Amino acid sequence: MSDYLQGYSPQMHSPLAFHNASMRAGTEVSNQTLQSMQHTFQLLVNEVQRMDNRIAHLESLNQKFYEKLQTFSNNLETTNQNVKQIQEDTSVAGPDKTTQKATASSTSKNISNQHPLLKTILHTMFFDLLGVEKTADFDERMKYLLENVDPLPGDAAKEEVDGVVIWRPLWHETIKHKVNAQFVDEVVLKIWTNETNQRNNPKAKPEMDDADYDRKVIETMTKAYWRHVAAQITNRTDPSKLAKLSERQVDKRRRARRAHIANSRREAIPEFERRYGVEGAFAMIDTDFGSEHLTFKDDKLSEGSKQRRKAQDIPPNGWMRVGLRWRALDYVTFLRLLDAINKGVGAAQGSAPAHDQHPHKKRKTIKDTHSKAFDVHPSKMLDKPPHSHKAKPTVPFKPMVMSKWLHVNPSQEIVEGMGWLDGLYDRAKKGDLSKNDNTYLEELAQALAEADDEI
Repeated sequence: MSDYLQGYSPQMHSPLAFHNASMRAGTEVSNQTLQSMQHTFQLLVNEVQRMDNRIAHLESLNQKFYEKLQTFSNNLETTNQNVKQIQEDTSVAGPDKTTQKATASSTSKNISNQHPLLKTILHTMFFDLLGVEKTADFDERMKYLLENVDPLPGDAAKEEVDGVVIWRPLWHETIKHKVNAQFVDEVVLKIWTNETNQRNNPKAKPEMDDADYDRKVIETMTKAYWRHVAAQITNRTDPSKLAKLSERQVDKRRRARRAHIANSRREAIPEFERRYGVEGAFAMIDTDFGSEHLTFKDDKLSEGSKQRRKAQDIPPNGWMRVGLRWRALDYVTFLRLLDAINKGVGAAQGSAPAHDQHPHKKRKTIKDTHSKAFDVHPSKMLDKPPHSHKAKPTVPFKPMVMSKWLHVNPSQEIVEGMGWLDGLYDRAKKGDLSKNDNTYLEELAQALAEADDEI
């Protein structure tokens, strides 16, 4: 009985006791479930964070890959242009019969650069037969030929003036016209005969290389040069063609200046990347993204421009540098830093290297080969868009382009990247820029700030 009372007390039979026990058991189960859910949730959060890190890493790798691809594309385009030029200049090079047959059948090919000695002899003989002064430059020769462009009576090929035979080709006819064919044959015959006589004379030396001493090669080059001269004369006699020719020549000269400066800047990029601890800068250089360097006549400049030229200590035979309105201040700063490196300004004079604890040997300064130029006022910048003329155009990165210009030109294609360019103007070391560059960039910064306020 006592055992019974001990094991089954009234308290044990109470409904409340059973309820409390059930509650405690349920609470323990709920706590375990909650802890399990919290653990699972934490695992999910951790996994999401790891995925975010992976995605950020992949995006970074992708951006670096794009920048390297852009640089590779620029280098490839330059190489392709060089190869194309070589291919145009090397249609005839070797002495084998196959090549010579190709030369004979391809008279329009320009092979003159493969035969420099023959080229000089040909040009001299060509204009000698035309009665042009040997000391005249190309434009003076064209002027003389234009003054004597009318055909001779009876379609005569030549005339005698003061005892000298002067040939009169028909430049507006095809090269197959009998008068033009006779002139070409005469040039070839004279060159071939003179060289043959030189080679047959034991006391004389040949005037050309063995590869030049080929009648088919001489004929090919003579016909190609005749076509070139005929095209120049035709363009100069047609007002519309003359205007287009002049425009093309001006554009060609200006682009050649920009290309020269762009190549010079590419040489300075390794030093720039070392100083500022960045990479990928090659992808931001394009011949068509540079300022225009224009010739000028001092007496034609405005008083303001004259004062700027003198203040920047630029001689009257220098250049006038005109910026592009679409370029951001930081991008212009980047270009000026490259120019300064080429001129030996900055770290090469003793400033501490950036982002590098180990001292470097003094850098070999790259020679500044382009002429001095003074900067016109920012208000005179050109509205030329960032249009690259490469086969695969260079697309500007967003930090390179001024925000207001993008606002006005939303269709302009840009790519993300080069985030380090943002704020470069503020980070640029004072000693890394010349006095004139610092003055111009301050002026440009003020002009662009005022432009942004107008949006």
